[in-house]
Amino acid sequence: MMPRTCPECSNELQQQRLASITGEDMGWRVRALEYPVFACPRGHVLRELYPDFNTSWSTELSKVPSLWVTAPSFFRRKWRCPSCGEKQQHANTEQASRKITLHNDKEGQFSVEIAGPMRVCRRCGQGFIGKRAAGQVFEALAKALKSHKIERWR
Repeated sequence: MMPRTCPECSNELQQQRLASITGEDMGWRVRALEYPVFACPRGHVLRELYPDFNTSWSTELSKVPSLWVTAPSFFRRKWRCPSCGEKQQHANTEQASRKITLHNDKEGQFSVEIAGPMRVCRRCGQGFIGKRAAGQVFEALAKALKSHKIERWR
């Protein structure tokens, strides 16, 4: 296991939660609430909980089936809501947001709010994101981590 000490003052890093971290990219805004980190008690450094923590929760987010939708294909010509299965007559987007709670045995849970140009189901009202926009959503996540100077384990 990596040493959990501050590189500047050698104090032991303490696990804490950041109330909110936010990042934006190409019209997408991502905000993580109660985000868990290791922090220096003197405020010198913030570090992810364990190696590849940021990667693991991003992967978990990408696997939420009701959030992502694949574009229509030659055989399936209409968009379908990933939550309720309703065929969508129009593929128009509108500004919408979704809040997803991510769970993990190691760090408990925290929430991620995603806002941007989503397709919204006319039947259930859920917003969903086309797979092509996934890169922009995850880039906004990366910018949130970078703007709060949350370091990766080395």
